[in-house]
Amino acid sequence: MFRPRFLIAILALSFAAFLLLTGRPYPGKDPAKAPAGRSGPDFSANASNPVKPAEKISDEQLQSQLQQALQQLLVKLDAAKTAQRSGAAAEVEAAASGGKVEQQPGSNEIAERRDEAPISLRQQFLQAGVSAGVFEQLQRHVEQNQLSLRELRQQALREGWINSPEYRQKSSISGDPTRGIRAAFGDRVFDLYLFFTHRPNRVLLKTVSANSPAALAGLQAGDIITRYASRNIYSVFGLRRAFEDGEAGDTVLLEFLRNGRALSTTLPRGALDASLQMVRLDPDG
Repeated sequence: MFRPRFLIAILALSFAAFLLLTGRPYPGKDPAKAPAGRSGPDFSANASNPVKPAEKISDEQLQSQLQQALQQLLVKLDAAKTAQRSGAAAEVEAAASGGKVEQQPGSNEIAERRDEAPISLRQQFLQAGVSAGVFEQLQRHVEQNQLSLRELRQQALREGWINSPEYRQKSSISGDPTRGIRAAFGDRVFDLYLFFTHRPNRVLLKTVSANSPAALAGLQAGDIITRYASRNIYSVFGLRRAFEDGEAGDTVLLEFLRNGRALSTTLPRGALDASLQMVRLDPDG
């Protein structure tokens, strides 16, 4: 229930407004004997301290003031009742779901959340030095990849091979929104797209076997591979393809990060005999 003092104040103001509008005297008082003002010492005869007569307020002004005060109280009362209904509804919903009532954020908290809102993908590319024209071409490329996947799905549904291994194989290729970005836009844009869309873009050595090619080359668990044989590495698949290129056993340069420090080593081309893990790393970090 809403607070009783609001109701009492409204009733009192309503009654006073009624008396003024109807011209009736206050209850229990004789209009002829009603005092002209509040009781207290009379300073009117004190010549050294003359008192200016109080300004009279017309009935119209008093009625206007009472109406304004009444309107303000009605607004507060309505707001209090609305807040009470919202709180009660939240409590009922929480009780039904077995959860807790969460307080709604205030205006300051909403402003802080708005300030912390992430910037758009376009803004991130522009801040990284990619032109607006290149970003628009990239966006159209990604949309075309998505369209190709939808068309493939519709075809598989029409022809009845939606659950076949053929569809799974083709959709794994067509369904990759990054397909063709590296070839069309280069390593820099491809790396930024992976990072800005929250995709992993680096390969980390999770464990390194003893006496393995990686261990013999000085690599340790936690090292992040950045380049292999002068090729930027963004995935485990890309690293394995780099193993297979060229002649097996050729000495190649491997570049990596260790605790943020750029290092390099040489080793024979081929598998590292290490456990690999995909991670996400800021290209400009």
